[in-house]
Order: sequence, then structure tokens, then C-alpha cells
Amino acid sequence: MAETARNAATDDIAEQVKALRDDLGKLAETVRDLAEHEVDALNRRAHKETGRLMKKGRKVARSAAARGRRAVDGIEHAVEAEPLVSVAVAFGVGMVIGRLMQR
Repeated sequence: MAETARNAATDDIAEQVKALRDDLGKLAETVRDLAEHEVDALNRRAHKETGRLMKKGRKVARSAAARGRRAVDGIEHAVEAEPLVSVAVAFGVGMVIGRLMQR
């Protein structure tokens, strides 16, 4: 009788261990599925953010290029309007740079 009770307890423990293994397997699968879902969501978010930043970068680059063109146009206009002053300014800037380079 004691042997039968021991066998029953051992069988019960074995069934509980098997159920626990099954539950752990299901839990691991659920965690893996959740992790994959999160990774996918983060990838989509990163892709969207990258696109937004690239669009903003292109806008800033176009704006800087436009300002540069306006600056060049303004300098060209000033040189055409006052060529002698422009030559004198260029000479003065060259002298200052030459002095700085000698040090």
C-alpha cells in the first residue's frame, strides 16, 4: 500500500513537472512573439523617423543653398556696382590673411 501511494505521488509529480514544462514552453513562445512584435514596431517607427529626418535635412539643405546663392548674387552685384572698392577690399583682406599666415 505504501508502495502504491509512493508510485501515485511520483506519477503526480511527474505529471506536474510535465505540465510545468509545457507551460514554460508556451510562456517562452509568448515572450518570443511579443519580442518579435516589439522589434517590428520599433523598426517601423525607426523607418518613419528616418524618413522624417531625411525630409527635414533636405529642406534645410535647400534653404542653405538658397541663402548661399543670394549671398553670392549680392557679392556679384556689389563687385559690379563698385569694382574699385571691391579690389581694394580684396587687397586689404589678402594683406590681413598674409600677416596672419606669417605668425
